[in-house]
Amino acid sequence: MEIMSRENWTKWEPEPVPSFPLYSFEKIDTDYWYRFAEENPLLHVQIVLIYLIALYVLRNFYMKDRDPLEIRPILFVWNLSMGLFSLFACYRMSLELILVLSWDQGFYKSICVREGLHMSSMFWGILYVWSKVFFLADTFFLVLLKKRIHPFHIVHHTLAVIIPPQIMPFGEPVVRWFSTVNFFVHAICYPILALQAAKVKIPNVGLITMMLELLQMVFALGISFYTVMVKYNGGDCVRHPWSLQLCNYMYIGFLLFVIHLCYQKFSGSKQKEL
Repeated sequence: MEIMSRENWTKWEPEPVPSFPLYSFEKIDTDYWYRFAEENPLLHVQIVLIYLIALYVLRNFYMKDRDPLEIRPILFVWNLSMGLFSLFACYRMSLELILVLSWDQGFYKSICVREGLHMSSMFWGILYVWSKVFFLADTFFLVLLKKRIHPFHIVHHTLAVIIPPQIMPFGEPVVRWFSTVNFFVHAICYPILALQAAKVKIPNVGLITMMLELLQMVFALGISFYTVMVKYNGGDCVRHPWSLQLCNYMYIGFLLFVIHLCYQKFSGSKQKEL
């Protein structure tokens, strides 16, 4: 099965948007990174394999007979940093999204039409893809703390690393919704985790993060199905069939996992752990 090829990739050129500035660090060679994703479709699969092997070794050998490590200060800094990163990324990407939404047929254009792309969104979109690799550190922190790890946590991080680089080269407008909403959720969840690391008690923190994840999956799936309906009714929408399948399968799977977790939490069923 072909994952992607040069003929499937149509470049989406950024447009000058005078209403908000482009920072100097956002000026990068986006062509290089898009070609890199296209020419190395299995790189992130290899990263995930290394992640799973390292996780197994760390959990079953290095930490097997050790007490939990005292890494709360490191964990606080890490989660706070990821929260601030996500907040700023959400802000930068939302500028383009809000601008396009203000146009005539803005909602449709923001999802299906290649208009209004800003260079800063391309920069943060690339960081969105690679940030998923850095977020794998979350699991290693849990192992070092000897915390419970739900299988969904592993599956979530694995798919989040593998799928985004597969769809990035297609240059689909809908991705700005996926990435902006994901950054928004992380901008809330990571500061909460930072407060937890600082031993600040937050009531119903598990429920809060679970509901945010649930809403994110429902929203993303709704947006993706919207593109399906547009194409089904004969409308124009920039979606590649391979990307559409990947996104729908991923978000449906995530949604079912989160619903299952919610059911376990509210029913009092015992959760499986690794």
